[in-house]
Formats: sequence, C-alpha cells, structure tokens
Amino acid sequence: MTVLLSIVAILAIVAGAAGVILPALPGLPLIFGGILLFDYAHGFSYVGPALLGALLGVTILGLLVDHLSAAWGAHRAGGSRAGLVGATLGTLVGLFFIGPIGLLFGPLAGAILGELMYGAPLDQAVRVGMGSLVGFLGGALVKAVLAIGMIFVFVSRLF
Repeated sequence: MTVLLSIVAILAIVAGAAGVILPALPGLPLIFGGILLFDYAHGFSYVGPALLGALLGVTILGLLVDHLSAAWGAHRAGGSRAGLVGATLGTLVGLFFIGPIGLLFGPLAGAILGELMYGAPLDQAVRVGMGSLVGFLGGALVKAVLAIGMIFVFVSRLF
C-alpha cells in the first residue's frame, strides 16, 4: 500500500508542477497534496508536521497571490473599482471560455472594459489593463517560484 500511495503522491506532484503552467490544474494544491500523501504513506518520517504546516502556508499564500495579482496590478496603475472588478472577471471568463490565451489576455481586456464602462478615457483604460496584465504575470512568476521551492524542499528531505 505504501508503494501505491507513493506513486499516486509523485503523480500528484508532477501534475501540480504542470498545473503551475496549465491553468486547468490547481498547481500548488496538487503539489502540497502530493507531499502530504507521500509523507502520510511513510509515517510522516520525511517531511514532518511542522514543515507540512509551513508548506500549507506557502500553498495558501500562492493561491492568494495568484487570484489577487491581476486586480492588484490594475490598482497600482490607477484603476477604479470597475477596473479591478473587470480584471478579476476577465481572468475568470478568459480561463473558462478561451483557455490559456484567455487567461493571459482576460485580465487585460476585463480591466480595459471595466474602466471604459466607468467612463475613463481610452489611454487610462489601456494603462490599467496593462497594469493588470503585469500583475497577473508577476503573480504567475511568484506561483512558479513557490512551486519550485516546495518541490525542492520535498526532494531535499528524501535524501
């Protein structure tokens, strides 16, 4: 049973690593779940409860950064509440209806449309949209760094 759980755990970690790039998979939660399952299968002898708690915190932090980064970028570019809501909705609509390309351009288009609907001039709306895109890309970079760190910590505990 330990071998089977270990294989499932490793597959979850690999799927999670892919999920950092592919928007359909919840990358960080899969990585954490795989590490937790592996450690459970081995009597919590590799990672341990304290480090698992820290990795859970990293996972939650990564989820927050991932979901809020586009809106934060729009805000930093001077966006109104409509631009922030547009960036958030654009991220969700882009992900579910257009896929990976939509995930990239959804926050941009959503922020621009939100600002235009609010009555902002086109140049300001585009600036807010670009801020949203930069925020989204920054969030994706943070998520990738956290995933690499989680996997590194796990692998280092194995040897």
